[in-house]
Amino acid sequence: MIAACWILALAAAPQEADPAARVEALRRAAAALGAGGKHGEAVSTLRRAVGIPEPPPADREVLSRFVEARAEAQWELAETLYAGGAYAEALSAYGESRDKYPRRSLMVSPCGKVGAVARFEASLGEARCLECLGRHGEAVRAYLSMIYGDDTLAVWWDPGVCFRLVDLYESAGQAGDLRAILEEKDRAFVKRRVEEGKGWISESEASQDAPGRVARRVMELRAWGGEGRWAALADLAAGAPAKLDGFGPAYWEAAETCRILARRPDAAVPLLRQKLRGDCPWICFALGLCGTREAVDAVVEWARGVKDPARIVSLVCALRLGGPAGKAAAGELERQAPEDVKEMLRREPEVPRPRFGFPPLLKGIRLPAKI
Repeated sequence: MIAACWILALAAAPQEADPAARVEALRRAAAALGAGGKHGEAVSTLRRAVGIPEPPPADREVLSRFVEARAEAQWELAETLYAGGAYAEALSAYGESRDKYPRRSLMVSPCGKVGAVARFEASLGEARCLECLGRHGEAVRAYLSMIYGDDTLAVWWDPGVCFRLVDLYESAGQAGDLRAILEEKDRAFVKRRVEEGKGWISESEASQDAPGRVARRVMELRAWGGEGRWAALADLAAGAPAKLDGFGPAYWEAAETCRILARRPDAAVPLLRQKLRGDCPWICFALGLCGTREAVDAVVEWARGVKDPARIVSLVCALRLGGPAGKAAAGELERQAPEDVKEMLRREPEVPRPRFGFPPLLKGIRLPAKI
């Protein structure tokens, strides 16, 4: 706390001091206050950082550093408010982060569109706030705007938004309504793309890019689980991409497939064991999620014949998912592994999971049947 006080004193330096340095000092102070449980003081400190007057445009270097630091402070303010449960204030703060103080550190995005990631994350923050405030209809519209917007990040970079939309409608018992909404919006999208293509884009080609395809695919896969189509799901997991770490619909589809299989280990494990051949990280991932003794033993037995370091890492990571038995087996494999494998495991490879968390799903909500 002494460090935080010292930083605050530095930030209170005369107005002619480097304003970018003052913003950075306040950001560090806010982080220290937040770590110490002083949420209100952290919020006040970040508001002070955002409120520091902008330097004259003559000094471009100072101005550039200031603008970037202020944008980061605005984002941290929104995140701090959200974490503290001040959802109405956070809603406004996320909007300002997107529209008034966009983060320059996120100006270059995976899709090559300037500012796309900054807009995506701020819009997602707004939608989560709307959920927390009980404004679920507005939240749904916000999610759909992200899916059908110009940046497309909610479709191929982080489809977690698509999954959330499905979760909400399924929780409300309105999966049919969502399916109709997506089909209508996708039809409009395809028609527009074909017209814009002026003969160069067919309806079939345009359909492959329909933004609602990820959410519709999630619903289809979950329906397979409800119908007991375990063999089809196991085949899908076996044919998934060769790595667990990646992004885009192919990876999220594989992860969702494995999670669905794990709901019925009694039906899934015998099928998955038959798929343990070649390079099969997703089969191991699914077995790890199943977490039964039979599933864990299958992965351990398979691991004995594997020599490739990258594949051993995938096996250990899969076992770590399998409860106490899986974690114990993973520890044993790790102890027996060569040093290069141990070094890879120390980096803690991530299994597919959404980049952002969402509020708990509520029962009894009513969502728009048409949008």
